Order: sequence, then C-alpha cells, then structure tokens
Amino acid sequence: IFFDISNQNFRIDPATEPGFTLTYGPAFEQICLPEAVNIDFSAGSVLGFNGTIELELATELPEGATSVFTSPTLTPGETTTLNLSFSEAVTLDETLELRVRAISGADTTFRTLVFDIVNNDFSQVALVAPVEGVADVGLSTDFGWTLSPNANSYDFQLATSPAFGPDDLVETATRLTEGTYDPTSLLASNQLHFWRVRAVNECGPGPWLEANTFRTVNEVCTPYQATDTPINLPGTGGAFTRTSVLFVDAEGVISDVTIPSLRVDYQVVSNVRLTLVSPAGTRVVLYNENCFNTGILDLGFDDDAPDEIICPPDDKIVFQPLEPLSAFAGENTFGNWTLEVRVSEAGGSVGGIQNWVIEFCAGRTAGNPCIVRNDTLDVPPDGANFILDTDLLVEDDQTGPAELIYTVISPPTAGELTYQDQPVIAGTQFRQQDINAGGTLKYRHMGGATEFDRFSFVVEDNEGGYLSRTDFVFHIFAGAISSTDNLALATDHLRYYPNPTSGRLYLRLREAAPERIQVHLFDLQGRSLRQSQFATGQDQLELDLSGLPGGIYFLRVGTRTVKVSVAD
Repeated sequence: IFFDISNQNFRIDPATEPGFTLTYGPAFEQICLPEAVNIDFSAGSVLGFNGTIELELATELPEGATSVFTSPTLTPGETTTLNLSFSEAVTLDETLELRVRAISGADTTFRTLVFDIVNNDFSQVALVAPVEGVADVGLSTDFGWTLSPNANSYDFQLATSPAFGPDDLVETATRLTEGTYDPTSLLASNQLHFWRVRAVNECGPGPWLEANTFRTVNEVCTPYQATDTPINLPGTGGAFTRTSVLFVDAEGVISDVTIPSLRVDYQVVSNVRLTLVSPAGTRVVLYNENCFNTGILDLGFDDDAPDEIICPPDDKIVFQPLEPLSAFAGENTFGNWTLEVRVSEAGGSVGGIQNWVIEFCAGRTAGNPCIVRNDTLDVPPDGANFILDTDLLVEDDQTGPAELIYTVISPPTAGELTYQDQPVIAGTQFRQQDINAGGTLKYRHMGGATEFDRFSFVVEDNEGGYLSRTDFVFHIFAGAISSTDNLALATDHLRYYPNPTSGRLYLRLREAAPERIQVHLFDLQGRSLRQSQFATGQDQLELDLSGLPGGIYFLRVGTRTVKVSVAD
C-alpha cells in the first residue's frame, strides 16, 4: 500500500542491482531520564545481496551520553541493537535527533531516530515551611516548598506517622502546580506531624522527599457542652429569638475560645443568626443568614480556621466566625455563656437548637528531650551489634525513660534494624527504657561495600516535649567488635554477691569474656547511676555502690537484668 502525499508526478521502479534493506524501531520514543534506550536494527536482502553491513552513529552525542552497538556489523537476516545511555549526560535538549549510517561497499543509507527527552532531575525541590523540628505550630498553617523546572505538578501528604498509611493521613493533595498548600481543615493540637512532597511530570511521580516533622501548639483545652438542649424553634409567627444557656463553673482568664461543634436545625437557615454572649455581656456574631437551600447548621467556629463559612454548612467543618472570638480574650470563663438564635422570618416548619459545645484553651510550655549520647556504632561486615544506652541516650527533666518515645522516620538501607526481633520500618516506636534494658534494638549488616549506614528518628515525651529528626549512624568496618555474643554469654554465666550489699558488689563470669560486656546500674525510675564493663579476657568486676540510698536497684549485665539491694 502506498500513500501519495506529493503533488508531483513520480514512479517507483523495481530494483535492478543487489542491495539491502534496514528496518529499525522504535524510530520515535519518549526518554524518561536517566533510563537507557535500546533500538533494534534488522537487515534484509534485495536481489540476493549477502554482503556485510557496517553501522555507525553519524551524529555527535550530547556530552556525557554514550552509545554502543551489540554488533557493529551484520548481514541480511541478522539483527543488532543500539544501546544509548543518558545517565551521565550534562545537558539535553527537549528533542534529540540522531542519525545512524549503514555502509556496505559503495552503498550508504541513513536512518533517523527522534527522542522526546524528559528530565527527571527533581533535586531542586526542597521542603521550606514548616521547617524541620519546629514546635508550637498553629492549627492553621501553610506549607511551602521550592519548585523544579522539570516538574509539571506536585503531590502533598500530611500525616501523624512517617509510615504515611491510610489511617495516618491528615491531608493529601495531587496535581498542585504551585509550591504551596493550604490545609482544608484545622490541625489537631499537641500532635506530632510529618509532611512530604514529590514532583510529577509526564514520566510519572518522582520519589517522595524525606519527611519534615513539626509539632502543633501545646495547649490544654477544656470543653463544656450545653445541657438544656434540644430547644424548640417554632415554625410559624414573626421574628423571634431563642437562647441556650451553658454554665461554666471554672474560673480562668481566656486566651483562646472556640466552638468545636454546634447544630441548629431550621428551614431555612438563610433566616437564622447565631450570636455567642459571654458572662461579661460581650457579643460575637458567629453566623448571620449566610447560606440558602439548607435546613441544617452543623459546623464549628474558630478564629484560626482556614476558611470563612462555606455553604452548605452542614458537614461539621470548623469555619471562621463572622466576628472574631478573640473579642472574649482577657475575660473570665466563669458564668453563663449564651447561644442566641434569632430567626428573622418563620420558615413554616419547626426546628431546634440541638446541641453546642464551647472550649477554652490555654497554651503551656514544655521542656524538650535532649541527647546525652549519640555515638556512632561500629559493626563488622555481615555482623550485628546491639544499640545500648552507652551509644544512644536521650533524657528529659520532666519525664523518665519509660515516657521517652522514639519514632523511626527512615530505617537503615544497608542493613536491618530490629526491635524485639521484629524488623523496624518507618513509624516503628520504642522507648528509651527499651534501649536502657539492652538486647532489644539490634542492627545487622546485610553485606555490600557501604561504609556507613543510618536510621533517623524523633523523640517525644508525655508533656509535649519534642526532639526533632536526628540520625543514628553505623560504621561498617572489619575491625569492629560484635557485642551480640557477649550479651548472650552474660545471660547464662553471671554470679553477683553479696546481695544485699552495704557498698561493694562483686560480679563473676563462669568464663572470661571473649569481648567487652556492658554493665549498668539503674534506680527504680530507670535512671542510669553506675556504668562499667567487662574487658576482653576479664571474668571478675567490682562495683562501688557506696553512697547510694538503701533500696532496690536494677543491675544489667549485657542483656540480663537482675535486682540488687543496697542496705541502709
């Protein structure tokens, strides 16, 4: 089949001399850098041609790109492949045209290849705000990141866990074309959040950036719910007003007040105005005949909400009130708070004030955990070591090790980290007391030439304190000593005496320690009081416990923990 696309007269004559044909494909392809491209060439014969055909690239490649034929020569009936690699290319135009020359004796022909280049370098994308590790972030905050010229759009995720599982996600958005995102709802207070972004183009999405962490404002909120509801709203007659009175029996100076939930039914709400009145008589209009075509007001009000009232207001979203609730700041919470519902024109059907809640919040300042020790852990190739509190120790003035919770953001890549013999993944949690106890957190190198590995984590206490993203590093080298065998040895071969002791405690191993064994003494609150170790080849150790108050203590040797008593 021949398609005539020319306005000139022409003809096709049959071949009169032997020659070759060269088919190839694909002739046009989209390249998603840094992927390689393979173009197949097949030779055919015309009038019995059986000579050798030489192939070469007739166009100079961009700097850093490479090409090679699996075989630069072929005969009719054979195939070869042109392998093109752009992984090291410095600069590439959006369209790349290459010509391949085929030579056999005096017969030369060319084939043209056209590539649509899509650059997947998204290295310019970086998370900007909220910055990593910031605390006391407001419940309505904007997110921002830098842009990449190679991206068409961006995906956004906000979650309460670095696992970003379906149950963890707070907000998601796709096809964002700007470097900002404004959440559609208020964030939860006193909550650690994780957020990340990835760039997208016609080749698909790039990798997610490592998540940033932040913690929302640390505040204590006390809610109060109306007890006199439901209250009837008549459906006939002229304009009227009904009120619901909520008594707050606590005294305090108001710094922040919200209405987290409120429901009023009336047909239609375009005739309804809502006003909140404080015990001091201050009036704040929350809603004033804003919406039509609905008989339900089911919403909340907060000055920090991201949006003004959006109609219909019937799906429990928290909006900005018409007048700011900050008008109550500085007043006392104690007394009667009144929700006033005014109907300007009866709608023909009865309604009601169904329920409403008022909430008073006060911020509090929490001290943050601090790192006492974060030492690089040496691990032999293909070997394993436990992470002990001599390697990683976080302390807090307000709480003990049982309340210091680690959350893993990203696990190691060259080895496996396990907690209680289970693989650690993004979102895995453990406590400082688990590290203190020893034998629960273990890293095993999985081979390869990587010299350093790491995992990243954050730490929270139960008072709102927060330690931002931190790395723990593993050094993989042949001279490292594994402590895993020591820990097992200490479990079965330990004697300790006298118990109770008045000052000196003696420890003895059945066999000399082949490698070092860590020794720690803790009080009942998990605080480390004494530290020592069995050196290689040592089988006896003496601890001086004089000066300690009488009572029960915990002694950990390797992974074994025993009780010891100190006499008064």
